[in-house]
Amino acid sequence: MTNQPLLNYHDAVLYSTDIDILRDHHLWLNDACIHFQMKRYQHELHSGNGNRFLFMDPSIVSYFMHQCLSNDELVEFYEGQGILEGCICEGCKAFCLPRQFNLKQVLFLPINDTNALFEFMPGCKGAIGTHWSLLIVILLQVSCEEDEQDGLLQPIYLHYDSVGNSSNYTAAVAVAKKIDLLFTIKKTIHKSSDNTSTVQDGGMIIRNCKTPQQINAWDCGIYVLVLTDILATAFGRRGNKNRADEVPGIIISNDQQETDIQKITDYLICILEEILTSSKMVKNKQSFASEMREEMLYFISMTITKAIEKEEPDAVL
Repeated sequence: MTNQPLLNYHDAVLYSTDIDILRDHHLWLNDACIHFQMKRYQHELHSGNGNRFLFMDPSIVSYFMHQCLSNDELVEFYEGQGILEGCICEGCKAFCLPRQFNLKQVLFLPINDTNALFEFMPGCKGAIGTHWSLLIVILLQVSCEEDEQDGLLQPIYLHYDSVGNSSNYTAAVAVAKKIDLLFTIKKTIHKSSDNTSTVQDGGMIIRNCKTPQQINAWDCGIYVLVLTDILATAFGRRGNKNRADEVPGIIISNDQQETDIQKITDYLICILEEILTSSKMVKNKQSFASEMREEMLYFISMTITKAIEKEEPDAVL
């Protein structure tokens, strides 16, 4: 049977084989299925947050790791993906009091174990991955009454993996390192000369976070999508409030910049862990993955039907 394109949803194209993957509850999700759902988050399910959220296409993450090798290519990637501009604050702003921290942007990146190959074989092609996990990049804005200009804290990287002993943490670190390099090349990172952070990788903060664990060998992609939805909801706007806006409550008044950042990271991890612990990933551990597949299939079916009724040739292929 010919593999036919069926739907173009905001440039996320689904073929008949992708639908077959969603229907078979024992198959591993591919790039196309994950890209499709990430587009749904961006344009529908979490669209109310505008450019505060950026849900990345896994093939774009792979392109970033394996094809963006020069500084010019990294700058072009940065400017083309919708990552918000901002200057990482220097020491004077980080130490000033009182400080206010607010969420500027969260990036959600599906991580494949092949992403780590950049560390060892830059530009490698054709590798087939075996596992998905999720890396989120949190950009917090810091403002100070003594300075009218707002700045950014250094990015915070949180990694969620539904298989605790997988090698994806290596891949996540590789991606985080390159994102840090991207910020540096864009001259949005201006590290203070007295930066004495003991965190590895030049002060980069990346944490492997406690994650609900999958109960089979094929649902890692589903876990990534459900994790993304739950975490985006946690960071999402609730009126004029969101969970990240509670961060100012744990600011401390010593003179160690890295202590502030570490405590903010600890706080975020704590509230997100509480949310995940009480989520459907834990309460409905036996059924939520199947329910996710069925919901995606229903949405695809309804979208195709509506596109046919409205005679939208660009949507139905």
